[in-house]
Amino acid sequence: IYGKMTAPAAYLYAKKFYSKAIRENPRLKGKLDLNQKDIDRIQYYADAINSMEDGYLKDFGVAKMLKVIHDKIPKTLGEKTSMAQTIAQLLNFKTQVRNTVGNLGLAVAENAVDTLGVPVDKFASFFTGVRTKTLAGVSPSGLATQAGEGIRGGIKRIVEAFHGIDTKNLETKFGLSQSDTFKNVPLKYTERTLKAMLGGADAAFYEAAFASELKNQMRLANTLTPTADMVARARRTGLYRTLQDENNYTKFFSGFKKWLNRGKGFGVGYVVIKYTKTPANLFKIPIEYSPIGFINSIYKVARSNGSREEIQRELVDSFTRMGIGTGTIGTGALLSHTNIITQKKDEPGKVRGLKKNLGFKDYAINLDAARRFWDSGLDINQAKSRPGDKLVTFDWF
Repeated sequence: IYGKMTAPAAYLYAKKFYSKAIRENPRLKGKLDLNQKDIDRIQYYADAINSMEDGYLKDFGVAKMLKVIHDKIPKTLGEKTSMAQTIAQLLNFKTQVRNTVGNLGLAVAENAVDTLGVPVDKFASFFTGVRTKTLAGVSPSGLATQAGEGIRGGIKRIVEAFHGIDTKNLETKFGLSQSDTFKNVPLKYTERTLKAMLGGADAAFYEAAFASELKNQMRLANTLTPTADMVARARRTGLYRTLQDENNYTKFFSGFKKWLNRGKGFGVGYVVIKYTKTPANLFKIPIEYSPIGFINSIYKVARSNGSREEIQRELVDSFTRMGIGTGTIGTGALLSHTNIITQKKDEPGKVRGLKKNLGFKDYAINLDAARRFWDSGLDINQAKSRPGDKLVTFDWF
């Protein structure tokens, strides 16, 4: 709808947008008028986008035009304080690595769900007569499409972040919108750098998941043209697989944060639970990869009025996730039991010091023990740690 907006229509939109803002915050009255420079910029963007064909460049122009209007709303001291806190906490190399590795880990797990779910879905189809999964999105060509779309999506998001816009209106999992909080140039570009770092990784994995699910649905429907429903489902999949979806867990965390803030823009909630989507979805994912998640899906579909396709998709995905999660936990327990993976143990200082001198470490993977364990045909005795084994630590993560 914004792509067909003329300059007069944009001025009317701005007037309504500002009226709503003033109703919510009467102190803004008299502070939200467009000056001549703003009017000229809106005119420029409106003329440009109305001469463009539908596509990414047009979306980019629309976002730039809307930014002129939205940027007139001043940020509160609380919002600035919150963003300064966010920059201090997240603008570092370790957070970037964690975000990327976390996205990659979930992408691998969900691709495994899509792959192993195909035979489960095929078996279910004997009773239901419908199919919900194919290997189209995870085949070699599907994985290549994921990689290509992911790279393009990540680059686009980085470029948009440095322009202070977002063509898809997607926040990061840390709740970072693309609108600027600061007007001061150094702070503004520091903020944009943070959004480019985190948003670029999230967008890359979002686009990969989106492309995979869309390809799966198009193969099922035997079509080259996706429908609106297909796009909507692919979008939900992309959000789920990058921990950006809204669900009962995020609603609870968000509601609790608002309660702590007592209705204010900045309050105790920002200190106690600053990021709602990340902890909520990190809490949700292990549950959904467990038997509890499968039981919850059965309960959900029993109460729903969804189609056979929706019910089958829900049960196939949750059943496959349960199998993968249970297998992963069992494997982790075995590797921990054999000390191929080590964790921190409550031991006397002298014992810890002796182990350290011998080369043993906490939170490490014993590569030599893992090789011996595999080569011996999973002989647990061969997995025992030995002096001189090569260990790779992950305590930094």
